[in-house]
Amino acid sequence: MGHAFGLRHTFQGAVGTTCPPNASCLTQGDMICDTEPVTDQVVACDPTAINPCTGQPFGDVVYNYMGAACHDRFTAGQNAHMNTVLTTLRWTLDTSLGGTSLALIPPTPAANTPTISISTPQTSYCTNSQVIITATATYAGANPVYQWKINGVNAGPNSPTFVSTTLNSGDVISCVLTSSYGATCVTTNTAVSNSITITISSTIAPSISITAANTTVCASTQVSITATALNQGPTIPFFQWYVNGFPYGPVTGNGSTTNVLTYYPSDGDVVTCKLLASTSCSPNPWYTSNAVTINTIPSIAPTIAISASDSTVCSGSTITLNATYTNGGTTTPTITWMILNSMAGAIGSGPGPITLVVDSSIQIAAMLNVNNTGGLCYYQTVSVSDWLQIIADTPVVASVLISTPDTMFCPGSALQFTATPVNGGVNPLYSWMVNGAPSGVNTGTFSLSPADNDVITTQLFSNAACVATSPVASNSLTVHELPQPPTPVVTDFGTYFSSNYPNGQNQWHAVGVGPLAGEVNQLFYPSFSGSFYDVVTTVGCASAPSDTLQFPGTNAVTGLSSPDEVFYPNPSGTGEFLTPAYLQGRQAVIINSIGKVIKALTLERKLTLNEVPAGVYLLKTEAAGGTKYFRLVVAR
Repeated sequence: MGHAFGLRHTFQGAVGTTCPPNASCLTQGDMICDTEPVTDQVVACDPTAINPCTGQPFGDVVYNYMGAACHDRFTAGQNAHMNTVLTTLRWTLDTSLGGTSLALIPPTPAANTPTISISTPQTSYCTNSQVIITATATYAGANPVYQWKINGVNAGPNSPTFVSTTLNSGDVISCVLTSSYGATCVTTNTAVSNSITITISSTIAPSISITAANTTVCASTQVSITATALNQGPTIPFFQWYVNGFPYGPVTGNGSTTNVLTYYPSDGDVVTCKLLASTSCSPNPWYTSNAVTINTIPSIAPTIAISASDSTVCSGSTITLNATYTNGGTTTPTITWMILNSMAGAIGSGPGPITLVVDSSIQIAAMLNVNNTGGLCYYQTVSVSDWLQIIADTPVVASVLISTPDTMFCPGSALQFTATPVNGGVNPLYSWMVNGAPSGVNTGTFSLSPADNDVITTQLFSNAACVATSPVASNSLTVHELPQPPTPVVTDFGTYFSSNYPNGQNQWHAVGVGPLAGEVNQLFYPSFSGSFYDVVTTVGCASAPSDTLQFPGTNAVTGLSSPDEVFYPNPSGTGEFLTPAYLQGRQAVIINSIGKVIKALTLERKLTLNEVPAGVYLLKTEAAGGTKYFRLVVAR
């Protein structure tokens, strides 16, 4: 029924446990000024329970028809609102014809007298409290005029609700209604309400202040802050603490010691506290304290680091130790030096320099003790450095061995000598000598074009750690020159050349081409025109080049085939050749390397020399233009 006459829920605008907006009772929530805002979670019919939206007991609101709990009453403001809707917006209900559209049924004129009455939930208020008075009118019409009066003087808006926070004690409030109905509907268009006298009591403002025993503390240290309340009312107050604007802990009370907050702060925390007072005329339910800023001092610890003049020494050497430290306190700290598995007080104390003779490899550390913290925030007062490894090397002996691939050399050739050091260090130095005289560069290798019976040596200058002696001399190498073979004598036999050296010692060359592959025999059969010579190699040394022979020469056989008139393949690994087409059917003879005819035949498409050993042969035949010679190589 309430909705039919324009009423909203008392929890209108609430979401779950969130209270509805209520800054203005005329424009927010249920728009009725004598109902309290509630959440939509109220299900118990307990008027003494605390309303989270006001901080006061629920009271009659739990019984309201427009609430979510018990339903058995409307407030005076709700009654006035429904009467207004009934006589203005829903006036046709009095003469409704059932299902007939209300818009089609005109109102029936009647001679009625408008009335107005005003009411308020209470007549006693605190200073600056909001006083709400509601007018209930009959036969007011669609556009009535409400003229409110304070002590007979016009005041307030043209509204069925009067709201003021500036009334004085003893002020009398009334209202004059001017109906918007015409003379055919009402006997008179004005009506005067009853009067209400308001009583105003003085406002007593509670206060709250908070203090901390110490606003600057060491990090990770608890701090306690105490709240002191004044004029908080007859009941035990409620406190809500805030850290940086966010609630800290629950709202508690009823005799608990919630006026003290103890917690671990962060640097720069701002702490406040709110007091929920129980005085009847306090301006606000909650009062906020002063702010206390807590500063934290970072906790520190000492550090110590040690260094040595050298971490790798020879056994028996002396090193110097030093220590550097931070946060050692306001007086000189105690520094104790340690060798692994033992306290080494005998080597000295303090930051250094400390000298120590190192006979063997050891590990060293230092321990620092803070003697006076000076009131600073230390979370520990002892620090031990990292362990420092000192390596003591034993003396080593350096040596060097020189070598060469061969101590025998051909005239004019160079030899390469290599030095192999032992304990030479990372960058050893060398002094090469030939027959006792310095020669060569400072490297591990030495190249020389020696003379017969030269003696080669070197000296090693080691940079290895703890080397016993430097420089050290190497072994000696004596080199010998091999004899050069005599220059070969070559003869031109027309179709081939001959050397005075046997097979295997020759290497035939073509001028402009170089060594000819496979031409190492005494007899050489040129396969193309050019200049040729022979070089002989014995005991690893080469002779001087022979005389140069021309092919074809003055004694050359005429008619030697050109390179494009060939048998194929040549050389042949099987002894079989394909005969050029223009020679097929002709008579031919095969001549060996010493000029002897070994075979006569008629040339066919395939020439077969399976029966002859590997070697170089001449094929002689008669062709257009005269006698032709072909060089055939059988390579098995």
